[in-house]
Amino acid sequence: MRNSAFLFCFILSFFASKPIVAQTNDSTKTSNIKIVKPEGFEDLMEIYNEEITAKNGIEGYCVQIYNGKKDICLSKRSAFFTAYPEVPVEMVYESPEYRIQVGRFRTKLEAEKFLNEIQDEFTGSFIVKTLIKLPKL
Repeated sequence: MRNSAFLFCFILSFFASKPIVAQTNDSTKTSNIKIVKPEGFEDLMEIYNEEITAKNGIEGYCVQIYNGKKDICLSKRSAFFTAYPEVPVEMVYESPEYRIQVGRFRTKLEAEKFLNEIQDEFTGSFIVKTLIKLPKL
């Protein structure tokens, strides 16, 4: 225990003694930041964008609030849209059932947070991994 405390203090003093250096131009007192992109970065970004366009979306999550008959599905969609007008709602048909999936979340954590918000109103809802459409900028 004593050795680990000594080691921690030694490492802390090492980092504390290092000055923080930034490039500045003394005549104008502004910082200069240079962004260096690795070789092939632009090509990789182009390939990534082409794949997203080809798939018509990216991997993400949504919350499924209902699956079943079309008439009940439409009423659930309407109820959800009334309660949460800012959240995207999508009705999906996979034979023989209709599904209502809401939200477009990049991470499962975001989807879980939203699921906790709506769990009381829409019982039986769960998270589904799916392709989500990119938001329009």
